[in-house]
Amino acid sequence: MDNSVRVLFEANNVISLRTVYVLDDGRDVTFSINPALRSPPTTNIHKVEYGEWLKSCFVYLYRHTKSFAEEHGSAANSCSADRDVRQMTFKEPPRFNVLWTDSGNSVALFLNGEPWAFFDEETCRGYSKGILNAAAGNVWEHNLFKKTFGPYL
Repeated sequence: MDNSVRVLFEANNVISLRTVYVLDDGRDVTFSINPALRSPPTTNIHKVEYGEWLKSCFVYLYRHTKSFAEEHGSAANSCSADRDVRQMTFKEPPRFNVLWTDSGNSVALFLNGEPWAFFDEETCRGYSKGILNAAAGNVWEHNLFKKTFGPYL
């Protein structure tokens, strides 16, 4: 397997100067946003709040489907993402587009036309339909999505 990360999609917001990316490392596909133009809570990377701040900048979208042998052969060594992130395959490459709020700090990602993930400015968190269990991140919050992006749909 190739260890390089491919950028599948990138979009910039001219108001907030934030950029979002869909990244594929060959195993997982993630949606990330560069941090707002503010300092992290602490510069000590060993502090919990710094890790939480970094985690707020990405969410899993899906993971590539493994073969039956790969799936069951690595069960003992599997990480949370193996169990808690939706496996998906596509006949054609997926299409991505985004919808920003006026501030440019909240953004929704659409996967093949379906709202799939978003970052919310108020909660400073990302949410995704690809997350099956909170151990891997924030599961989809439909009411929050409607509240944040409803006026823009």
